[in-house]
Amino acid sequence: AQYDVINAGFGGSCFEDLWRLREPLIYALRPDVLLVYEGDNDLFDGVPEHLILDAAERLLQELAQKLPTTRVVVVAPKASPARYHLSKAYLSLNAKLKSLVEECGATWVDFWSAQHYESGALRDDLFLADQLHLNPMGYTVWVWSLREQVPWLDPSKVGGN
Repeated sequence: AQYDVINAGFGGSCFEDLWRLREPLIYALRPDVLLVYEGDNDLFDGVPEHLILDAAERLLQELAQKLPTTRVVVVAPKASPARYHLSKAYLSLNAKLKSLVEECGATWVDFWSAQHYESGALRDDLFLADQLHLNPMGYTVWVWSLREQVPWLDPSKVGGN
């Protein structure tokens, strides 16, 4: 409720798409808060990890220069049953992205662990029949994780901090 939300995302996007379209998707909107979710399609499409990290670093560094007051939040690529065969690659990318995001002064959100049971098994109850996209329960868990890890986004928190 404290933010006007504009969903500028589109299906199938990768970090290079966000880099290429950053003017209309980010700079033209001049957001107070920017949530970035990329990397999931990159890995599935076979983009090498170092190229994903390079695009992320270029974007984060430029954002810090061009929009210094914008709070940037990067959400970790999620697990999904359809792509779980790539889980080691996702975990590697997430660890490196986390370091990069924090080095660039942005906020990292890990959704991966919230998608798994304590036993380590992936929660398949969070996905649509395609086993890739989140269902309403999956989005509820995602929002809960976001609010837990970035409390200043939650308007119910005193002072938003």
